[in-house]
This record gives sequence, C-alpha cells and structure tokens, in this order.
Amino acid sequence: VPGCSGVTDGSTDYCFTPTIHTGNLALFYFGDELPSYSECQGDCDSDSECPTGMRCFQRGSSNANARIPNCDGTGTPGEDYCYQPEGTPPPPPPPPAPTTHVPTATPTACPESPEVTSQPTGPVTYQPGKKTAVSEDTHVALSAGLTARVIAMAGSPVNLAGGGQSAESFHSKPDGAAVFQDGCGGWSYVSNSEAGSSTSYTGGVGAIFFNALGEVTGYRMIQKNTRRNCSGGKTWWGTWVTCEECGSTGGVFEVHPKGHSNGDATIKRNTLLGRRNGRSG
Repeated sequence: VPGCSGVTDGSTDYCFTPTIHTGNLALFYFGDELPSYSECQGDCDSDSECPTGMRCFQRGSSNANARIPNCDGTGTPGEDYCYQPEGTPPPPPPPPAPTTHVPTATPTACPESPEVTSQPTGPVTYQPGKKTAVSEDTHVALSAGLTARVIAMAGSPVNLAGGGQSAESFHSKPDGAAVFQDGCGGWSYVSNSEAGSSTSYTGGVGAIFFNALGEVTGYRMIQKNTRRNCSGGKTWWGTWVTCEECGSTGGVFEVHPKGHSNGDATIKRNTLLGRRNGRSG
C-alpha cells in the first residue's frame, strides 16, 4: 500500500494518501531478461545484480507486497527489486565525455549569447504556398521568403557555431521529436533514435542545442541504453517521454531536454505508463 509499511493479508482494502511525485523512481519489472538492474528495477536475484552501493530487496510468499525502500509503487508481488538503502550515498556518476557544450538540467546562469537584433521592418517577403525557394542542399522546396540549412547528418559530428564540432556523432534513424525553450533565449531540439532491436539497446534520444540567434552550440545523446525509440511526447512540465517500439516489451521513459542532472545518459527514468508499443502507445 503506497505510503504504508507492513504486510497485508491480500484481501483487505486500506486508505492511503496518494502522492503525485515523491522524487523516487517508480518500480519497474523486467523479469529475468537482464544481467543487471538499475535502481527500483527487478527481478534481481542478489546484490551483485544491482549498482554499486545498492541492494536487492528479496520478497517471497510471506512478504509478497512489502514496500521497496525509496521506490514508488508496489511492483509485481513477490518479485525482487534493487534499492538504495537509507543513509547510503549513491555511487558517484561516471565523468561525462568531454564536449564543447554540456548543458545541465538546472543551469545556474545563462551562457553568454549574441545580441538579438530587433524585428525587421519593411515589405512582407514571406509568401506561404509560393514555392519558389529551395534549401541549401536542394532537397526541400520552400515558400518564398524562407531559408533552410542542414543542421546534422546521421553518423557525423554536428558542426557548431565558432567552427567546432560535437564530441558525439548525430544519432541514426531520427524519429519523434520536439522543441523546448531553455529559459536563456535559446532552445533544445530533442529527437528519438529508432536504432536497435528487441535485444540491441543502441537507440535513445539525442538533443541539439541552439542559442538565441539559432546558432548550434552543442549536441549529445541525453538518453542511451534503449532500443527502437519511435514516438514520444512533450509533457506539460517540460520533459520528453520517449517510447520503445518493441511490442508489449517496449518501455516508456522520461528525460529532461538537457539530460539527466548528473550527466549519466544511461539512466532510465521509468514512467507509470509501463510497457507498451512505442508507435501506438
């Protein structure tokens, strides 16, 4: 029972106070298909299958619905989950890969950005539907008054303002995407990668970062260790939900448009949507 301790008899109903968000991860059951599990994931068999410093909470017939410490939900009754013991600090995250631009989920100050000029005045140049222009690579037809340029190519580093390049290459098979304002005048373009298969976790989510002038300032993968990331959605609270198109085994994960706060893109923040197909879910 959420927010309660002890073991129920399996047939009695209890009152509880629901919580919208506690800051804990939701319990997520993968079965025995993985060699190791992250926090609040199962079914682990021993502490060795959990991250360093965490333990495997064992449940059986006598405590099938016991609460998993520091995790939300009840999970699958009788199954075992990795958890962070009280009073034990989490293991330090791995150092992030060097890059020319590594934004964080909660920046303390906005980076210096070029001054944006005032809006132009004069005759209207944009004429919707009058397709007399093309993009710089000639692949896209444009209405008069519009311009387009190539930002990224799958498998190649992203060219940055000032002449540099991103440390990571742009992801393959880009799919569902959204744009997020960053509070500093710029924005992030978040895009799924439908790479991988049911057993190959090579998909994920990448993000291109822009300043207020539309100049590219960085690129990196903000979600890794997932597969066939197809559709997704932008939440009301400013995060991206990415879905694996893997039938009934596909996961639905949440990620900040600038990545997890500790910089570890392999973390998978499970949602209460659970497992569903990434195209129709």
